[in-house]
Amino acid sequence: MSAERTRQTVRPTNGGNEGLRIAPNSRIPDGAPPANSVQGLVESTMHSCSVLIASYKRPQQLSRCLEGLARQTRRADELVVIWQSEDEATRDLALSFGPAFHESLRTVHCQQAGIVPALNSGLRHAIGEIVVLIDDDAIAPGDWLEKHLRHYGDPTIGAVGGPALNHFGDGQRFPVRQVRQIGKLLWHGKMVGYLNDGLPAQSCRTLLAVDVLAGNNMSLRRRAFSRFDDNLKDYWQYFEVEACQQVKLRGFGVVFDFSNPVFHYPASTNKVYDGSRDGDINQKFYAAAYNHAYTLSKYTNGLLRVIRFLYLITTSSVPYPGPIKYLIAVFRYGNPSREFHIMLSVLRGHYMGWRDGKSAQVKKT
Repeated sequence: MSAERTRQTVRPTNGGNEGLRIAPNSRIPDGAPPANSVQGLVESTMHSCSVLIASYKRPQQLSRCLEGLARQTRRADELVVIWQSEDEATRDLALSFGPAFHESLRTVHCQQAGIVPALNSGLRHAIGEIVVLIDDDAIAPGDWLEKHLRHYGDPTIGAVGGPALNHFGDGQRFPVRQVRQIGKLLWHGKMVGYLNDGLPAQSCRTLLAVDVLAGNNMSLRRRAFSRFDDNLKDYWQYFEVEACQQVKLRGFGVVFDFSNPVFHYPASTNKVYDGSRDGDINQKFYAAAYNHAYTLSKYTNGLLRVIRFLYLITTSSVPYPGPIKYLIAVFRYGNPSREFHIMLSVLRGHYMGWRDGKSAQVKKT
């Protein structure tokens, strides 16, 4: 791996964003919202922070992301862009933003393409007490980093997340879903996400204690976790869930701040997250099932291990069905033969992930 300080010059950028809708091809308006309070501003300056962006072959999206970060009311002490494999265009684009960040921007190279290897490469070079993650196809409002950091004035907080407001290519928002729970790991092993475009019944609440976060808008106290688990399978589903369990195991809290979104313009052409039943079954279903089971097994002890294992191999969920949910999956998605093969892939993933998670099991001390 290698790290490079920025050293090229480039035309000025005009970052910052203030609204809730931004056309994906537009420049970000000048100006940024003021700090919400003196206390928040003081707390946000108490901790050094490193923002990590793992980017792969999306220089146009990365450019807009960097423009937003250049307009923050509280600048990052360090901005680390991880370019992967032979993607030199990403490296060159990142280096061109050096003057906008007063030489605090660094590039790190990861030989392997993938979110977890890339982020771990960035972690090895990061110097901040707080590590902040944002996707390269997301744009942060002007007070985004300040809002993340002010929560760490509470020494019991180990991780903070916020919503990702998804947008279509024309700038229109994804539909907002009314949900009962957000970011929960239920006692029997079911993961409840809805961290993007979800609105709970308690919509007046701005801060919520949760169990899991999403990596497109997330920060972690560096001493609350070690690294992202590279035993997970590519496409690295649930890597943020595993990191949050590290945080909780060390006695820190995980919170979700509804008032601190990023504006997300999904640019990936990978079919893993497209909601369809097509694509690479191993990567889309086996890997997701493996990572879910691996994480549960790694952090579950006692009688709860039996309950959660039975949930995985008998029921699971409709998108990733066990035998009990198979007929519901057929009713919803059609094609009984395809759904049967998906079910077998999910069962294999759950079994293998549970087995390997037991080998990596972590117990409270």
